[in-house]
Amino acid sequence: MIFDISTLENREKYRLLNGGITPRPIAWISTCSNDGLDNLAPFSFFTVASCVPPVLLYTQVTQRSALDKDTLQNLIATEECVVNIVNSPLLAKDEQDECWY
Repeated sequence: MIFDISTLENREKYRLLNGGITPRPIAWISTCSNDGLDNLAPFSFFTVASCVPPVLLYTQVTQRSALDKDTLQNLIATEECVVNIVNSPLLAKDEQDECWY
């Protein structure tokens, strides 16, 4: 679902952002590298940082190698991402389906 936040009142923005993270689901953050490589990664550490302007915040837990994950590298390079929220149909996945994680 795509929302045009420029048409929403501040209270509506708050409800949209807050409703999207409570209870805290997994956020699948998709990014694209400067080389055109797509990346999709799950994050459980995310929240609302601001309602005006509407901003979601995610936290990367740095790996022991001290290397930034692809998501952060892509965000720094392109300054763009999409936050995807897991929905009910994904939770009700058929037992015969293969899981890719």
